[in-house]
Amino acid sequence: MTDYGFLSVIPVILAVTIAIKYKNVVLALFASVLTGIAPESPYRACPASAVG
Repeated sequence: MTDYGFLSVIPVILAVTIAIKYKNVVLALFASVLTGIAPESPYRACPASAVG
C-alpha cells in the first residue's frame, strides 16, 4: 500500500481554492479529480486493486 501523505490533501485544497476564486464548483471538482488521479498512475484512472 502506498502512503501519499501530504499529496492526498492537495486535491481538496485545490478544489476549495478554485471554488472560492472562480465561483465555479464544477470546474473545481473536475480539477480536483484530475489532480487526485495524477499521483496514482499516468495511464489509468483507477488503481489495479480496484479493477479486481
